[in-house]
Amino acid sequence: LPAFVRYDVTTGSWEGIDPPAAPELAFAPEEFGDDWSESLERDDVDAVRDYFTGIERLARHVDRVVFRVGGEEHAIDLGGRATGRSVTFAVPRASLTRAVEWEIFDDLLIGNYMTTALHGPWPSSGLYPGFTPWVTKYADNGRARTESELRAYFAEYRRRLGLTTWLRSSLEQRAKDSLRARLSADSPVYRRARRAYARAKGAS
Repeated sequence: LPAFVRYDVTTGSWEGIDPPAAPELAFAPEEFGDDWSESLERDDVDAVRDYFTGIERLARHVDRVVFRVGGEEHAIDLGGRATGRSVTFAVPRASLTRAVEWEIFDDLLIGNYMTTALHGPWPSSGLYPGFTPWVTKYADNGRARTESELRAYFAEYRRRLGLTTWLRSSLEQRAKDSLRARLSADSPVYRRARRAYARAKGAS
């Protein structure tokens, strides 16, 4: 079917809607509070450092998180084991400080205006699973930032799901993470694996 249709599932018939094209409008980032030339203040740097160093598990996967703001770079050393991996984010001050204050870093990752540069031996899946889940899923959304909080978080999941369901879910997630880390999402092998997984899930 073409795009923009009204479809009747009872008869299988459809008709075109033909909506008018959206106007091509571009807005300056300043209209939303972002000035790319604005630098971080000392308190901002402290808040960003506290935010990332407080996510304890992150240090197992990343050595350093660098923010390029207003033409200046600020490196946050996580103090964990040497992985050889670091990441640089280029982002305007207002969006960064709000994401840290409100603990919604995922909004920056999916916003399509912060640029990300990976340094070192990252997997083909990029920030997943060594960065994104620990920051956005467990720390921001799950409120689990320390090792003890993570243990309590996962224990509660096990309790709610039951041991058998939790084990199956954990094994599936580990298999998916391993596949993502080794194969490009554009590779034929990865696409075939996804189709096979979808068929298996549909049959279960």
